[in-house]
Amino acid sequence: PPSHPNFKTAAAAHAREAAEASVEDAALIAQLRRAAEDAAHAQPTKTLDAGAPPPAPAHAPAHAPAAAAAVDNAEDSASARAARVESLLNALRVAKAGSDARRDGVASLLSELRAADAAPPRHRKLVLSAFLDAEGPQLVHEMESSMSGDWISDGKKGTLRMLSEMAQLPGPVGVAVSRYRNMAQSRVEAAALHLGCEH
Repeated sequence: PPSHPNFKTAAAAHAREAAEASVEDAALIAQLRRAAEDAAHAQPTKTLDAGAPPPAPAHAPAHAPAAAAAVDNAEDSASARAARVESLLNALRVAKAGSDARRDGVASLLSELRAADAAPPRHRKLVLSAFLDAEGPQLVHEMESSMSGDWISDGKKGTLRMLSEMAQLPGPVGVAVSRYRNMAQSRVEAAALHLGCEH
């Protein structure tokens, strides 16, 4: 019964564990943000086609108005991509496991994240911030590892494969997803070890 001393002790222990997990989550997201932002500042790798013309010399005249317009368009595009990433994550939160809506949402999200990886560092950072603010790493991990609902259909439709590919992206979002996955797995293993020690 609730008044039993053992019940009160167990309830207090569960409350303490929940509080500790909340603190760990906050620290984890802070670590992910720092690590992923460091990765965001890295220049994307570019390969030159052997038949491509050499780059223009540094002293080549620049068309200032056209260049400024291109920069503005790129900024708008990056902001729009960040907004789409946030919107997709919000939609995926309510999409049922095994549904076409989840598969299509994950495919669209992966496409947006791949495009962001190829963008300049400042634009990647906009998408990264949207992804972290919308708790993207947690959501991706939950969808990939959860066995509730029709997860078998997620596997057959390729949804789980696409979620796994997000952790393999070379840019900052891939860093965030893979690190969250590893840290969450470590937490599960530590909890299992703790439970084993109690028996």
